[in-house]
Amino acid sequence: MMVIRPCVITKRRVAPEVFAGAARKSIEAIAEWDRLTYLYERCVRSLSVEATNAKDAHEALAVEKEKVAQALADLARSQDDAKEMKRKYDELAGRALSEMKRLRERRLEYAEFVRRSALDKMAELVQKRLDRIKAHIDDTKAAEPKFLEFNQVSGNIKTLEALVEGGEVEMKSDDRC
Repeated sequence: MMVIRPCVITKRRVAPEVFAGAARKSIEAIAEWDRLTYLYERCVRSLSVEATNAKDAHEALAVEKEKVAQALADLARSQDDAKEMKRKYDELAGRALSEMKRLRERRLEYAEFVRRSALDKMAELVQKRLDRIKAHIDDTKAAEPKFLEFNQVSGNIKTLEALVEGGEVEMKSDDRC
């Protein structure tokens, strides 16, 4: 009796109708063989008891031999069909396994591509940000002397002295600290 097992690769039954058909043909051939054997034995018993002449027995035996040969041919065809289905199943399982491997490799390649793309995009964004920060620092350094001059106490004193010397501002007291 043929046992239908799940596919080792996918853990599920693959093409169960193919295996069911092969199993059905095999069981039918075995049943026909058993039936033929039973009929042959019954016929031989009845011929040996009831047969009056050997010619009838030989003719009946020839017919039974022909039936046996036909049943054996049917059995051989069923076995060949089962072998062919097994070969096709093995071929399909091999193709499925290689396709799964190819898809896994492709998925890994795609993940690497996406990771690289994300890193490139982040590097571009970080570089733009660093360029803006550098431009801001350069602008700040260029303006720093003037900024310090105008915002520091010494800058205020120089400005007031320049205004006093220019006569635009008049100092009310001469006390200087």
